[in-house]
Amino acid sequence: GIEEKIPAPTTVGLSGSPSRFQHTVSGFGVMVTRWRAVAPTLALALVLVPAVLFLVDTPTEDLPVSGGHEVIAIFKLAGGLSLKHLDPVPDHALLPAGGMSINQSHTLGWHHRSIRIHLFDSEGKMLLLRRSANLRTCPGTWGPVGEHVHEEETPTEAAKRALAEELGTEASSHIRVSCNITQSARFVHAVGDGRIENQAVWMWVVVLSKPASAIAFRFDEEVADHRWVTLQEFGEGLEAGQFCGDTQRRLGLLAMERLGRCDPLWTGS
Repeated sequence: GIEEKIPAPTTVGLSGSPSRFQHTVSGFGVMVTRWRAVAPTLALALVLVPAVLFLVDTPTEDLPVSGGHEVIAIFKLAGGLSLKHLDPVPDHALLPAGGMSINQSHTLGWHHRSIRIHLFDSEGKMLLLRRSANLRTCPGTWGPVGEHVHEEETPTEAAKRALAEELGTEASSHIRVSCNITQSARFVHAVGDGRIENQAVWMWVVVLSKPASAIAFRFDEEVADHRWVTLQEFGEGLEAGQFCGDTQRRLGLLAMERLGRCDPLWTGS
């Protein structure tokens, strides 16, 4: 995050019950009269409030799939800490605050975590995915594998899950080595489209043991297309602005600078 100017989550509910009981006949009559006057309004509220709550949690970010309902880990910033866009995130910066759907987290501006994976086959070509046109965030644009970190999940566990879910279990079984190229996450802050993005991003390089042509990939429903590119083609695409916004370009350039800084996290067959 940035400075803690994000409003705490609020809940919609009914309030305003009488402050004391009515103990006289006349007082009771007044109370009944007033209740009859407000009863239609309260009845309408009982219908509308659940509808409002449903709309707040509707996965508008990930229509038509259910990704907006995924429960991700949310965090508060440690006291006195202020982060700017793309600053490194200290290990002590994020204090656990429970879980929330992706859509609510973006609407209310809670801090959360994500991972970004630069996946290479054994021939040195990198996988790029084209996002579905139905997604709210960056529809139809190209980028590497990415995923939010769930509640009670580490970034490393999220990276493993992303590879299995987005590429299929067969592809994930051919991982030769994976490297964390960020050490400290990079903070991403953006405001727009009715949302507040406060996200700590970890980046990995993953290398497969086989050429892409020898592996059966099974992409999930959020992927409209895919292609394998050389590192030079990836760099040219970053400079040409072919990806989603300047933040993704800068993260991509940072990844290219750090491809040689690898700390093994797991190995596959």
